Amino acid sequence: MVIVLLTNDDGFDSPGIQTLAQVFAQKHTVYIAAPKSNQSATSSSISIRKKHEVLEREQFRFQIDGTPVDCVVEALRCGLFPQRPHVVISGINSGSNLGTDILYSGTCGAAREACIQGLPAIALSVARPADFKDCSCSYRQLAQFASDNIESLIELSGNAERFVNVNALPTGPYRGVRYATLSKLSYDNTIQLTKQDDGKMFVEYIPVNDGTRKAGGDGNDDHALVDKGYIAISCIRAFPECDMTVSFKEQWGGTWQDKTP
Repeated sequence: MVIVLLTNDDGFDSPGIQTLAQVFAQKHTVYIAAPKSNQSATSSSISIRKKHEVLEREQFRFQIDGTPVDCVVEALRCGLFPQRPHVVISGINSGSNLGTDILYSGTCGAAREACIQGLPAIALSVARPADFKDCSCSYRQLAQFASDNIESLIELSGNAERFVNVNALPTGPYRGVRYATLSKLSYDNTIQLTKQDDGKMFVEYIPVNDGTRKAGGDGNDDHALVDKGYIAISCIRAFPECDMTVSFKEQWGGTWQDKTP
């Protein structure tokens, strides 16, 4: 039996996390620490200099008036639960988190933070095609896949040096499971600038169906594989890495000055 901490960025009452809790509770111990409201695209944001409420909705199921990363940090540091979880699962998100999405995603931000806190982590998302219905039936198959394969997914996270990003269509049958590279997405069609008669300007980010974003990849990327009906799995390093292949001398034309003693 695995002790699982669930979080998300869609909010405590969203069908994705509630379906995940129902499925995992059949075989595992489930804790929840999830945001009070929708926190999509909050990435790794934390609430600095701001008190926020922590409400226990049910035993070991907390609603937190903060970001997904707040939820993970407070769940692990504030003694909310009697035991330390074995793994953090973030999701199931309403909408895919593919390629460059992971830079903005609160779902992935929470998974990354779990690794920083020393725990294996998994981010789960279902794509949102034009006919997407945001209900428990849209999440149950991916939730069952995660529950049935939880040990393997934890193993992929290694020693918490990476989180496992899992994306799929909301309904199967799936063609299989494939390891995926990351696609490069374009968000140009999601931004709209409006000018008023009085000269004021406003910018709005327009939600779009997952299939309408432009994607570039190698055919084995997450966007392409999900579109073909696979469950796409990518292992994402949780910690930023320095590119040590850069030659500073060549980069600066030999003018780099080092005046340190």
